Amino acid sequence: MKNKISVLMPVYNCDEYIRDSVESILIQTYKDFNFIIINDGSTDRTRDIILSYSDDRIKLIDMPNSGLSNALNTGINIIEADYIVRQDGDDISDKYRLEKLINYMDLNINIAMCGSWANVIDDKNKLLYRYKPNSRNINKLIFLGNSIIHSSVICRTSVLKKIGGYRISGELHSNRFFPEDYELWSRMIISGYNIDIIRENLVSYRLNSNGLCSKQPKTFLDEQIFISKKIYYHHFGNIKNELAYKNIYCVLNGYINSIHNGLMIADVFNIIKKTNLGLITNYYLTLKYVIYFFGKKYFLSQLKTIKNFLSIL
Repeated sequence: MKNKISVLMPVYNCDEYIRDSVESILIQTYKDFNFIIINDGSTDRTRDIILSYSDDRIKLIDMPNSGLSNALNTGINIIEADYIVRQDGDDISDKYRLEKLINYMDLNINIAMCGSWANVIDDKNKLLYRYKPNSRNINKLIFLGNSIIHSSVICRTSVLKKIGGYRISGELHSNRFFPEDYELWSRMIISGYNIDIIRENLVSYRLNSNGLCSKQPKTFLDEQIFISKKIYYHHFGNIKNELAYKNIYCVLNGYINSIHNGLMIADVFNIIKKTNLGLITNYYLTLKYVIYFFGKKYFLSQLKTIKNFLSIL
């Protein structure tokens, strides 16, 4: 009998954090899962540490180093469970995470993928801040930037396989490094699937100097904009001003990961005053934060203005 959930964790040289990550999965209150760990050619002690566990739910697969997308697709291809839950080798799951994710997906059959809020921690497990993206209108507003933490998500396996899994560098827009998670969300949305965010902190997401986020080349932003424009086109049609769109996205990308819960409306306008991209761009940035951090009531009150602005692009 197949498991309902498979936890999929690609790892590469994360021996400093791998024990905390593995053990946070093994102590889950929901016990009936298998744990697929893809060792993407690690050269440190990561593999030895994984082999030190005798839990039958763990299945370790070794492969030559070929990157995150290839490692994830290797796991997806062999998984038969209904759901795939992502975990990274340096992140820590709340012990109720699987239980809450599976309950949510079982109750919301229209949702293909769901992320959650997260505690953002540093190398020493110190809490930096609580990341609480707004889930309202997420299917449309995610064109403003990727607000879903990759290692927080649960996906329906059937959907992942139907849309072809993760894209490999070179299959998307260029041979450059690109955000494989944001690209996947975009294909889900464009294919007609719904995504969501659970408003609970179910994972501790680590910011560390050796992580992928610290090694993004300058072309990474170009790829983000390329993906964003595809989502925008799907919902709103042609972009009339490509330069304005790029400028807007650059501003958003610069702030989206640094502004979190507790932002007040006065703070938003203080940020706007410091930018120099022109009245339209600044006002658009204001609306973006109104939507993301002040909720549906504000969004509805600004809806007419938003529609007017979108017609300019």
